[in-house]
Amino acid sequence: MAFAANGKKKRQRVAETNHNQLITRAARAELPPIGCIEKGRSRIWLDDQRWWVTVVEFQPSGRSKGSCLNVGACWLWHAKDHFTFERAGSMRSG
Repeated sequence: MAFAANGKKKRQRVAETNHNQLITRAARAELPPIGCIEKGRSRIWLDDQRWWVTVVEFQPSGRSKGSCLNVGACWLWHAKDHFTFERAGSMRSG
């Protein structure tokens, strides 16, 4: 750590940790033990329950370095090529 000429410690700059890496690291630590699988390298995690899928999405916040956590059920009653939130809830942080 550097010292100023007058003997006081200079405040050391701490590199800002990329918030995306923090979200990814936390999700990879917590979601696989409960059965979720990451969809590619996206912020979407899935838990297949055969006739429905739990969808966990870390949606980027447009206003700050945070994320909206969306969790919902996607019913698999009809064939489709995408996931939807038929029953969902969300939480915002940051």
